[in-house]
Amino acid sequence: MQPDFQALRSWLARRRDVAGLLNLNVRTVDRIWMNLLFREVPVRNMVREDWDWTLFELCKVTLECGVVGFGETTVYHSWGRMTDAGIRKVTGRHAAEHMWDDSIGAGLQIALFEAVAKANGVPVYRLLGAKRRDRAFLAWWAIDMPRTGSRNAKPRSPRGTPTSRQKPVPGSI
Repeated sequence: MQPDFQALRSWLARRRDVAGLLNLNVRTVDRIWMNLLFREVPVRNMVREDWDWTLFELCKVTLECGVVGFGETTVYHSWGRMTDAGIRKVTGRHAAEHMWDDSIGAGLQIALFEAVAKANGVPVYRLLGAKRRDRAFLAWWAIDMPRTGSRNAKPRSPRGTPTSRQKPVPGSI
């Protein structure tokens, strides 16, 4: 069931004392492209697999109430890229109206979730459902296996990475 945003806007218009504080309309969307630096082993293997793994796009959404949310995505390896049309679609609209809209791109969608969560004083997972764990697990991703797989995973353990994911590439075994 979709929330009645028109009723919410009407209520906010009558409540001038809280209207500015709760205005979750998207004021601006900024796009920032980055070419991230990786450590020697990952960059050697990632670039060998595909040259553009290091390109990321950050999305900064500013709401009318001043709250800022950030999202990020790999530029060429995401299920949905942010577009100018997606930015036009959300600008001036209530952020919650488009949080679940997959057509706007992953980075913009993540930024909307973060902004709405911040504005409501809750963690993002509250917008998604029940909390599943107290910490997020990180994994070391290795392209080659088994030659470099175990060698790549060992240095990660002292830094707190509890898992290693091995992705064999045809011809690498």
